[in-house]
Amino acid sequence: FKFEIKFPINSKGEFYIEALGDREGYGQLDPWWNSNWLYKRAVTITNSTGTLTNYQVKVVTSTAGLISAGKMRSDCGDIRFTSSSESGELNYWIAPLAQSTSTSCNNASTTIWVKVDSIAATPATTTLYMYYGSSSAASSANGTSTFEFFDDFEGASLDLNKWSIFGNPGSS
Repeated sequence: FKFEIKFPINSKGEFYIEALGDREGYGQLDPWWNSNWLYKRAVTITNSTGTLTNYQVKVVTSTAGLISAGKMRSDCGDIRFTSSSESGELNYWIAPLAQSTSTSCNNASTTIWVKVDSIAATPATTTLYMYYGSSSAASSANGTSTFEFFDDFEGASLDLNKWSIFGNPGSS
């Protein structure tokens, strides 16, 4: 397909592409996973190993410029990821800054871990989409859903439901 779409900058609403096939088929294509999100960015993953399933991928992106331009919320709570088929959301977690409990949001190097259902070895690249720009979205970042095992060590003590202690913890 080759086409040109023009509409005013910062237009809001749902936009559909109408398609007429060569055999009189007709339909609408919605190239957007969810029209509540105003922006979408492709993230390309290169895989040089075998096929990976339920795999966590590290995505490093600058959120500071998007936030200062008013395209992303200052808490990054409006970030969402989808697979290339855009059939649903992928789990993700925004990592904290080094030596800090606050996330790396609003930073030139925001680190986000995304759990990808499948990353093919052939072709060697897989595309994800990062959506942002929804002022009413609640954050869906969740480390427990993203990783096989997750403990962000928040609070003054360990979550003993996640950890097992062997031996005598009082001795060295």
